[in-house]
Amino acid sequence: MVGSFCSLRKSSADKPVLLIVDGQYLHTKNLDVVDRARKHSVAIVTLPPHSTHIMQQLDVDTMKPLQTYHGQETETWLGSNPESVVTLFVPCKLFGPACRRSATMEASVNSFIKTGLSPFNRLIFQNHEFEGHKLDES
Repeated sequence: MVGSFCSLRKSSADKPVLLIVDGQYLHTKNLDVVDRARKHSVAIVTLPPHSTHIMQQLDVDTMKPLQTYHGQETETWLGSNPESVVTLFVPCKLFGPACRRSATMEASVNSFIKTGLSPFNRLIFQNHEFEGHKLDES
């Protein structure tokens, strides 16, 4: 994972890169991954367990709105085609407009604010958002 990322990003000591990952063992406790990241000037930030749904930018700025917009497109299509059934090909037709509505530059920029990453805000989340999940303090 880090190897592919390093070859795509072309990071260097003059231009380091930040890689934000979930807390999977493969990403965080694997010495080969950590060594390769350091060698290629890639800093790895690990999200706390059970928090990607509120801290991962792709989930916050793209996937959640995409799901909402796809649902709206489907409801509109069903309203316009009352005698029709949603077949395998209909969701593909509705995906494009939903994707264009959800994948915007403004949403991408705002996702860093919503997740507390930039500007950094360690107090953006409340304790109840992590209830039922034991956070690893190590």
